[in-house]
Amino acid sequence: MHDRRSNPELRRLIEEMLERVRQMNRNVGVWSQEERARAEADLESVMARVRRLAGERREG
Repeated sequence: MHDRRSNPELRRLIEEMLERVRQMNRNVGVWSQEERARAEADLESVMARVRRLAGERREG
């Protein structure tokens, strides 16, 4: 948790990731398969950026 509070960029990415998860949850049953697939790909991209940034912090 310390990394998230001390790193504004990481905090922003985590908040973006959580908002995308919430959006997906709100739209279950509403989105088409294509919309859901696009949302999942977007979420995966944000998650990869979170992992990459968190990894850089550990190495640095």
